[in-house]
Amino acid sequence: MMLKGDYYTIAEAAEFIASKTGKKKNNQDVLLDAKKGEICLCTWFDGTLYKFNQDIKGTGKLQSIDDYKFSGYIQIPKTRITPEGGMIQFGSITIIEVVDIWAKNRDPRTLDDNELSDRYFDSQYNSYLPYNLFADLEKALIPEKDLKDYIDAHKAERSLINNESSASTSKAGAMGDAIIGCLRSNKYDPLRLPPYKNGFAGVKADIRTKLSVNERSFNQVWQKLLDEKLISYIPE
Repeated sequence: MMLKGDYYTIAEAAEFIASKTGKKKNNQDVLLDAKKGEICLCTWFDGTLYKFNQDIKGTGKLQSIDDYKFSGYIQIPKTRITPEGGMIQFGSITIIEVVDIWAKNRDPRTLDDNELSDRYFDSQYNSYLPYNLFADLEKALIPEKDLKDYIDAHKAERSLINNESSASTSKAGAMGDAIIGCLRSNKYDPLRLPPYKNGFAGVKADIRTKLSVNERSFNQVWQKLLDEKLISYIPE
């Protein structure tokens, strides 16, 4: 059975967020946040998932080579989430929590993500092949820890915005000052930043990692610095 208190329904999550942030949320808002990857949406699973490996007689198709029976929570991929809710299907499996394992030494958490799937029997190949799982978004659950992290991130974002408007007298604001200071301390000229190159982490990602701040807040301030011409890239 599900662990009471560790997971929230979507409606409960909306109420919890509103009580902690003062910002009203409805079910669609929560689903939209989950779709953006800000919170994790999961569903209860009680059954068997199978590990697959290539291939069947040189066809390139997968074949079932192992199975793991357990009950617990698995993540609903954000790419399958819609704010309207409803039934969805997905094949990519990420385990959030294993509550019970039905056989010794058969713990699916020892595997990498996305190696497990449901299965169906394909008579053409006389073998079991991957099959999608189904979930009702309106009955999906959100881990308590995810909600707390979500709220902490939004509180930090509001604090940074308040600092920008009141604690700093500079045009860049508090976080802007921190970004420009970090650029200079890492030997970047704020007005001659190296342009982004495909396949390489750029200066923006480098500075955000060094400052360890909320990504959305950082991106907003970075764009503001560009708009105010307080930072700029070398023309390509």
